[in-house]
Amino acid sequence: MHEHSITNEVVHQIVHACEDKDITPKKIKVKLGVLTTYKKDSVLLYFEGHKKEIDILKDCELDIEEVPGKIVCNECKKESKVEPSPLILCPFCDSADIKVIQGDKVVIAEII
Repeated sequence: MHEHSITNEVVHQIVHACEDKDITPKKIKVKLGVLTTYKKDSVLLYFEGHKKEIDILKDCELDIEEVPGKIVCNECKKESKVEPSPLILCPFCDSADIKVIQGDKVVIAEII
């Protein structure tokens, strides 16, 4: 259900950007980090609902690229890919002292 709120935010940003530049988007490319735990199919479903309500989006396609999670461990300094989890540990040394370096954001990459 939290996909509804992020989809609303993405749609708001897209509409605002398109109105500022006086363009009608045909395709929107979004990078969806897997560590956000937002589900691609749910975001697409909510976007389809917005297309019916917002004229500027009626002929627009949403293209979502899922971005894998990646961390760097502050203990052993190694980088690794990770899956969403309530507790993310370094797979090399089991430290919880990690920094997420990829996959924790939703980014509007391109409006075409």
